[in-house]
Amino acid sequence: MLFSGHAEGKLDPSGRIQISSQFKNEPDKLTLVVFTDSDAGCVKIYTEEGNRKSQEQLYRNISDRLTFVSAIRKRNLHTNNMNVDAQGRGTLPAEAVDFLRKQGGQEGAMTLLYLGVMDHIEVYSADKSDEIDSAFGSADLTADSLYIGD
Repeated sequence: MLFSGHAEGKLDPSGRIQISSQFKNEPDKLTLVVFTDSDAGCVKIYTEEGNRKSQEQLYRNISDRLTFVSAIRKRNLHTNNMNVDAQGRGTLPAEAVDFLRKQGGQEGAMTLLYLGVMDHIEVYSADKSDEIDSAFGSADLTADSLYIGD
């Protein structure tokens, strides 16, 4: 599954987000893998298959076994599953919610920015859009256009 584009969404006070129905390939529920990446300043959401492929890519790119094991340990320490119901709602893991609230400096409901990055979606506090904009070369991040394809 490939993700591209961007969209805004809401994080409600209890940590729930709405996932596009295009994520869903099963009628009842979907399990997504949520990785809180403090180095990148975002929460990354993968399908289970996408997460497996991402770890395989990491393995191919790191020649030193100890460095690879250290990277996988760090990643897995900050990775949790998120179940998505038939309506596309999921509750982010507490670590991800706390991280996004800290990034946005907000409690309660807040606006999120979703960026499709090929094999995953990166989720940022919308309050960080100016920083994201400058980091990624002044792309217009105000439109609602998140494309999800095979």
